[in-house]
Amino acid sequence: MDRLTPFAKILIVILIFSFVGAKLWGFASEEGYVAGNESVPNRQRTIQNTVVENQNDYQLAEVIPVSETPADTIRISLDEWVGWKPLIDANGGLRTQPGSINYNLGIDVEYVIINDATQSANSLVTGQISGAGYTINRYAFLYNQFVENGLTPVMTGTLYASSGGDGVIANTQFTSIESLYGKSVGVARFSEAMALFDWLIDQSSLTEAQRSTMKNNLVMFDTPDDAARAFFAGRLDAAITWQPYLSQAQSAADTHLLFSTEHATNLITGGIVFDYEFVQANEFALVNLKQGFIQAYELYLTEFGPIRDAMPMFSLESDIAIAEMAQDATILNHRAMIDSMNNGIDQLLFAEMSDIWASRGEVASRENADKAFTNRIIERLEIEPDSIFAPEPEFTAEDREQVVEHVAAGNDTQALLTMRADILFEPNTAVMLNESISEIEQFVATAQLINGAIILVEGNVANISNDAESTPFAMQLSEERAREVAKQMQLRGISANRMVIVGRGIENQIASNDTEEGRVQNRRTDVSFVIME
Repeated sequence: MDRLTPFAKILIVILIFSFVGAKLWGFASEEGYVAGNESVPNRQRTIQNTVVENQNDYQLAEVIPVSETPADTIRISLDEWVGWKPLIDANGGLRTQPGSINYNLGIDVEYVIINDATQSANSLVTGQISGAGYTINRYAFLYNQFVENGLTPVMTGTLYASSGGDGVIANTQFTSIESLYGKSVGVARFSEAMALFDWLIDQSSLTEAQRSTMKNNLVMFDTPDDAARAFFAGRLDAAITWQPYLSQAQSAADTHLLFSTEHATNLITGGIVFDYEFVQANEFALVNLKQGFIQAYELYLTEFGPIRDAMPMFSLESDIAIAEMAQDATILNHRAMIDSMNNGIDQLLFAEMSDIWASRGEVASRENADKAFTNRIIERLEIEPDSIFAPEPEFTAEDREQVVEHVAAGNDTQALLTMRADILFEPNTAVMLNESISEIEQFVATAQLINGAIILVEGNVANISNDAESTPFAMQLSEERAREVAKQMQLRGISANRMVIVGRGIENQIASNDTEEGRVQNRRTDVSFVIME
């Protein structure tokens, strides 16, 4: 054999190092890890230090190397949640199967199960996946980090809403958010559950100081499961958790379900986040992806094989058990997707959750709400009959009368929370002053998210004269003022079907009328959100 020239030796060394380096890079990509601050394709760096709920709950799925996936395959990460089921059903599993809905629509999709949001976010930033499924809550948390890493993130429309899967369980003596002040309340740190409860606290009638104290005194756990177990062990007065613990609280002695997303289906919703450049380049495929999701609705409660094979948490569950879990998520149809985005519900939730995360010291801004979504995909979907989907919650005359009778009997309504506002009127009239509009708009924002509760609007007037003959006038004026508040809410999109209007006159004075400050507190309108069992 001829001896190798020096140039050949150098060339062989280079080839060996190139081969070893490629194998090491492939291993890193395979596991879904990319070293922080290292150079990555098309991105400056990866997302660091994202605190994530349930990162230790399940074994993380292995991220398949990009080189093994065809270039025209849409790769999307999902966590293990029943609300994503129609995506899996339409695909016939994690990879598009011949004869599946997606196959017939002409798209090739691969889903990767990643429960760790840090890992999925890094995979999206580094281009290992095309999109990632998140709740809007979590998306608000991650948005700025995506932007800092060179993405223009957009959610293309919500796909599901939690409709009973998340909530607050408490001992029976606690009947409102306000009643939990000073009590031991458990929650998973930096989770959707924590943000949900922070938001409920912010909507309550507690003072700013009380709200801050209540948030700072929450008992933190690693997961909602841990919080629920501590509650049932008697170590907590309440816990923010999820199923099956919500159902357990309803059946156990001396505990109850204080609140669940069954009564607020706009509070925890989810969709797929993509880079806008990808959306522009793959518009046809993404329209069909959503069309497939909608077509798979008929399989939601009848087909369980694909999700059982795709998501480990469902692998040992029976068909009946999975069907029961599926009740905890409402699947949105085309019209609901459009309404949720074009009516501003998605943006409102993003803004509200951004405020929550910002108050916890995270980098988040409600100003990003309008940029965080695009209707480019959902506007092109085919419209299907509304009759196959559940309608918005409706309340009967009997429901509303029950609330009125409860108030008339002198009983305090067991409202989830009560918002009090200094709605200003012209003296002795029901003519609202313009500076009160911002208060009305806050009521409306809360009502849009807690969309399954009856709204009790109670008008009050200050008892200045202490004259018994003025009582009839006070009752009439307080009712007229409550009616005006309800009218303003209705003009802003809140259904009259949800509202109960009551004039309390001077019977509910909460401060002394000897000072102007006290009279302002008594000259108020209370808006309560009442959950009908």
